[in-house]
Formats: sequence, structure tokens, C-alpha cells
Amino acid sequence: MMTLFIRRSGLLALAAVAAFAAFTPAIIRGEDKPEPKTEAAPNGAGLLRKLIDEQDAEKKKPLREGLLKLGVDGVRDAIKNLSFAEADETGKITLDIKNPDGHTRCNFLRVPGNYDAKKSYPMIVILHGGVFQAEASDAEDFLDFWATQLGEKWSNEVLLLVPAAQVGMTDPKGAWFFDTGMNNVCHVISEIKGRYNVDDDRVFLTGFSDGGAGAYCLAMNRPEPFAGYFPMCGHPMAAAQLGTHCFASNFKGQKIYAINGAKDRGIPAAETEALYKQINEDGADIKYLIDKQAGHDMSYAAIEIPRILDDMVGKWTRTRDGASVDWTCDNPQNGRRGWLSVDALADLGDANAKITPKLYYQVRLGITLPNDPSKPLDQNSPVIVDTVQKGSTADAMGIKKDDKIIKLDDTEVSGFGKLREALTKKHFGDDVTVVVKRGDEEITLKGNFALPVNPEKPTIGRVTGKFADGGASLEVYNVSKLSIWATPETAGKGEVTVTIGGKKTTVALKADAALLLSEFERTRDRKQLFTSRGEVDVCKLLGVEPGKKPTTKPKEEDF
Repeated sequence: MMTLFIRRSGLLALAAVAAFAAFTPAIIRGEDKPEPKTEAAPNGAGLLRKLIDEQDAEKKKPLREGLLKLGVDGVRDAIKNLSFAEADETGKITLDIKNPDGHTRCNFLRVPGNYDAKKSYPMIVILHGGVFQAEASDAEDFLDFWATQLGEKWSNEVLLLVPAAQVGMTDPKGAWFFDTGMNNVCHVISEIKGRYNVDDDRVFLTGFSDGGAGAYCLAMNRPEPFAGYFPMCGHPMAAAQLGTHCFASNFKGQKIYAINGAKDRGIPAAETEALYKQINEDGADIKYLIDKQAGHDMSYAAIEIPRILDDMVGKWTRTRDGASVDWTCDNPQNGRRGWLSVDALADLGDANAKITPKLYYQVRLGITLPNDPSKPLDQNSPVIVDTVQKGSTADAMGIKKDDKIIKLDDTEVSGFGKLREALTKKHFGDDVTVVVKRGDEEITLKGNFALPVNPEKPTIGRVTGKFADGGASLEVYNVSKLSIWATPETAGKGEVTVTIGGKKTTVALKADAALLLSEFERTRDRKQLFTSRGEVDVCKLLGVEPGKKPTTKPKEEDF
């Protein structure tokens, strides 16, 4: 059961309101006595509103049953005609929402002062930075900052939502980079959609620093709710350092506008720009700005946020009906992209298509430098090793504490910036030569950037293809089961011919009210309404016995 509470002024407001009617007694003659009134049964939209508002799981059951009796068309009409109550409160509202991981977290929502429940609003979801250290107040600060940037034009035209990860008081896996954290963000969005009239096709995701990296992470794993992304001072592959696989090929078809600071010491612009260019060469279309005056900050906000609002929030909409798909995942939970879902992964061996997934990582030596607040690192800081990560490339090479790195391959390492620049040219599997100064001696060390593997998710799958005119032509890699999802408009004659590896099968696309309602309860999406699902057993179709572990390593690439 997912519970939402509204807090005002930091206190939980639990109030019961009783209504009374005053009347003057009158004598009623028998012949004038009215017939007893019976309450009219609520229509479909009314039933759906009751289902959303009801918190008791047992009381939800008869409401669902009532809706399902209306059939597919009735449930669809109920979703489309769902009504919303006028807001009890506008401006900044604090919400406590119970997340799927069982923890109740603080969230901050800004509702326009002239909010009209009959009008749908775009919503910007903002992920705060410093995700492992931040407190709820830091999330609130982000809401306050964005509110000051809206100006008169947008102040009453957009909802702002800032979830608080509150990792310190809940669970480290609640950070934006992990499945748990991504689940939580999507759940909070669905809860807000149930309470406020959000335009499903105009939900945007932004964030600063760790929040920017989190926006990239959701784009690569949970893109379904979003029309576009505005990551700020974030690194597209930051999550890879925490064991999360990064599939930048999943950026294809998504609208992204990224901002990085040319003077950012922690996330060098040269590194991120090289990433953007390479990702775009692989089929994405990331628009980006390297602000020449900015460091790791939002000094560009006064210029860029109004432009984002006018040119992107005001014009971009979610793409819902794309025929083509190219999706990679390491977990069926992250296997949904439009009309496709990856339902199971397994090694298909020689039956795999030649669409080997790519993993996008930024290689690291595995060292840290001294952290002295009185002497902050900059691009010219000498690279003197403070610690060496156990099991890292540096550890295997024999790099030690207090070593000064003076050369990497052919690059003279005159400072921290040069080391970062040299590492951007390396890929996993590459050999590397490092020269260090240890005391008065120069020592040459050799090693290799071994691929980091997430042992919890060893199998990676990919699907590419198209779904149009009653047929789906697909290529698969390590995907043993998948589904084709259809709306009444795309279901055609109620079946789809699926072609994989030259072999065909026909699966039914039977409209199902229970499927439609279940999907709505999960996402609260009133526009992307899938009414049928055709499941495909890929192994059976191809005549292969799935292996328990992959026998062929995916091609791993890093920039």
C-alpha cells in the first residue's frame, strides 16, 4: 500500500471535517412524502477517483471489480475523463510519500498559485545534488531556487517536484544511480499524477551534479515518464563507478539538453564534451552547452533556465508512438521502452544477433588524491597518490601511496587535468604505462584496464527493431522472453506477426481491461494506454536452450 500524506509548516495535518445541514421542521402530509433517495452509482471516472484516493488495500478490491465490469472501453474512458479536486493549498507543499522500498521520504512540490484542476500542467522533476550526504532541507533549497527562476511568465504554468533521497536516514540504494532510487523517483511521479492534473506528455527531469548524473541514469533505464532531460554539471557515466551499467545507446530518440561548466574541476568539460560527441556518433542527439564562465555551479541559471522553459518545456512533448526501438538492459525491471518490454534475460549463444551491447564506462586508475580544504584541487595540481583502491588497475600495477604520477603512456602529466585528459583516451581492455616518481626514483609500471563487472547483473540483453502495420521485426541479444504492447490504435486486427532471426510467430493482442487498469495504477499515465500485450518466448521460437551464464562477453566500450 502506497500512502501519501500532506504536511503543512513541517507538521503532519490529519483532520476530519464534519458537515451539518440546518433545517426548519415542517409537517409533511402522507401524500406529499417524497420517495427515499438512493445514491447514484458513480460513473467510471468517479470509481477510478475513489480507487486512487482509497488507501485501504481491501477496500480497493471492490472498486477495481466495479471498474473491470465496464470493460476495456469503459476503463479507458474512465482514465481519460478522470477529474481532479481543486488544490487545498498552493505554493510550496511538503509531502511525505511511502516509497516502494518501504521508506517514507520527504518530497517538495510547488503548485501554481492559480492552479486550475481542469487544466493540465507540465511538471519539472528536479534531482538534488550530493545524493549520499544531502538532507531533506537541501531538496527544499533546490525547489526554492527553481521557483525564483520561473519569472512571471511561468510562475503559474508549471509544477515543480523535488524528491529527497534522504540516503543517510534510509538506504544507500535510494540514491538516484540504483534501481531502488529510480523506482522511488518514478513512484513519486505517479503519486503526484494521481493528485494533480499533470500533462503526461510534458514531464521533464533535471538535476544538478549528482542530480544531473541521476537524470542521465533514469534516461538510460526508466525513460517512460519523461518528455526530456536537462542535466546540469552531471557526468553521463558517473553511475558506472558504483556498479550500475550505463547503456548510452539508450539515449537514442530522447530529448536531452546538457549544461557543463568549462571551469568545473570535478567534472572536466573536455571529458564530458568528448562523451557527448561519441554518444551522438552512436545515434543519440544530445544538445549541450559548455558554459565558459561556469565551474561546478549554476551561475548560468538566470539565462539558461528561462530558455529551457520557453524553448523546451514550452515546446517539447513525449514521443509515445515511435515505430523503432533500440533498448539494452541488465534487468527486466529496466526492460521497458515504449511498445517493447524485455521480460527475461539468458545467454542465447550462437542464436544471438550481431547487435552486441555496448557498456559505456569512463576508465579509472583507482586512486584518490589528498583532500585538503585549504588547497583545493585544480587542473594544475600535482598528482600525488593518497590512497589506492583494492583490486583496481593502480593496485594491480603496483602504484603506492605518495607516488607522484608524472606520465601516462605518451602524455606528460603536469597536473590533475592532464591525467584526466589522458584517461579519456583509454578504453577497457587497453594496456597502460604509468611513470611514477617514488622518492628520488622514477619507476615505470605497466597494467591493463580490466572491465568492471557487476556480479549481480552478469547478463545483458538488447533488442532492436520496428513494430508497424501488424508486424514486429526484431533482432535480439541475450533476451529469452519479450512482449509487444499495443494500444487500440496499434493492435490492428488483434494479432501481431513477430519475426526474430528469420523465424516468425503470430501472437494475439487481446484487449484486456485488467491489463489496462493495472498499468494505469502503476504509472497513473492517462495518455499512454496499452490495452493488450503479446508475449513471445524467444528461446522456443529460435529453438535454443538458454544458458545460465553468458558465454560471449558483450563488446565493452569506453570513451
